[in-house]
Amino acid sequence: MASTHLERLSMGELLQFLRTAIRKRRAFGYPVGGWSSVISPLAAFLGEGIRLGCRVEKILVKEGKAVGIVTGGEEVKADYVIFAAPAFLLPSLLPLPKDYGKKLERIRPTAGVILDFGLGRRVSKIRDTIVTLEPPTLGWFTSNLEPSLVPPGRQLLTTFMPLELEELKEGARKALARLREVYLGIFPEIEKNILWERGFPTIVNGAELNIHQTRLDRPPVCTPIQNLFLVGDTTNAEGAGGEIAFNSALECVRQIEHTGGSACS
Repeated sequence: MASTHLERLSMGELLQFLRTAIRKRRAFGYPVGGWSSVISPLAAFLGEGIRLGCRVEKILVKEGKAVGIVTGGEEVKADYVIFAAPAFLLPSLLPLPKDYGKKLERIRPTAGVILDFGLGRRVSKIRDTIVTLEPPTLGWFTSNLEPSLVPPGRQLLTTFMPLELEELKEGARKALARLREVYLGIFPEIEKNILWERGFPTIVNGAELNIHQTRLDRPPVCTPIQNLFLVGDTTNAEGAGGEIAFNSALECVRQIEHTGGSACS
């Protein structure tokens, strides 16, 4: 629930997130073998149906039904179109009912900067999430959770600091410098063991879980267009951040199986 202003966050969403987290045996994990162990089998299952480096220019709609997309001037037909990007980008791809389109465009994302370090040796055995309050940051030694991510004896550290969306462009460089200062202060051994570092600004969650974007306010998986669905962390699925995305994908499958792609009323 990344945000620089706690007063904007929804207490209801926070309590629901904590309730779910408490029920879990583990609060944090990482895929064995890294994310390629998830992505590679999915890519193998889909086979030649994956296109890389293709920008979707338009979603095709015929008689109220989504029938495919346009990329590079080519029409690609499909039985269902599942939009996995942030929902506030959807209105740029097809005509939508006015109120629905405006609702999507109002969605406010969370933003911040990420700074990754590749270290020549291990500087910490910590496996839990590292949290600082002033400034607010998060950190993870991902290779402590999954050692196969790095060569023997080396280490990966990922750190994050939330920023206001409006500050992302102008304030990223200063925030990255502050983030670096914080973690080199906590772990002084980092500086003399840096093999490489990579910092960049990013959109973190598609929808900030604020009082105007609770589960009751966010758009459902189904849309007013038949056979067009939303998945991702801007939907009204349960959870926070990544959990919303995963749960929305499961809900999307259920709706396609049970309704055959019916539009929202």
